[in-house]
Amino acid sequence: MIYETDTDLLLLWNGSAWKALMQATTAGSVLQVVLNQPAFADQSVNTTTETLYINPLATITPRQSTSRILIYFTFGAYPTGFHNYYSLYIRRGAVGAANKIASNGGGWQGDWTNNYQMHTTASYNVSAHQQYSVHAWDNAGTTSTINYVLTGANLSGSASSSLILWSAAINRVTLIEIAQ
Repeated sequence: MIYETDTDLLLLWNGSAWKALMQATTAGSVLQVVLNQPAFADQSVNTTTETLYINPLATITPRQSTSRILIYFTFGAYPTGFHNYYSLYIRRGAVGAANKIASNGGGWQGDWTNNYQMHTTASYNVSAHQQYSVHAWDNAGTTSTINYVLTGANLSGSASSSLILWSAAINRVTLIEIAQ
């Protein structure tokens, strides 16, 4: 018995020819899981234009180009001021909407990651360390390595306050490749 990577079939030799037993991966099957704990220094999200903050966030080499990649990112952060708005984006390798992942199809200001935006308000203490999660998905579209990065912007228009991505927090990324 062999697994044929080109056709994704399990094959059995019957003495004169290979016979396909079954497709090895069916829709919904987990093909691989990648865990990463990105190493980075504290990052201050204080620019009003999208800026690269964590590179790499995580990398994956999809087994099938038709797969979907589920992305879970948990991170610690704290604001340095009240009533500010920040957006964080998971991108493929670089800053900019041209590198957006599939779940960033539109929305507020055209593209904020995963229906996710962070608000700091008077109900939180300034410098209160908090844990956040981003849940997203992407279409593989390739079997070449994909490098995911984290970018962000301060949308409040004030560089005097920022969001600190806290390096000492529990910062973890999980990528799950699902057959489609």
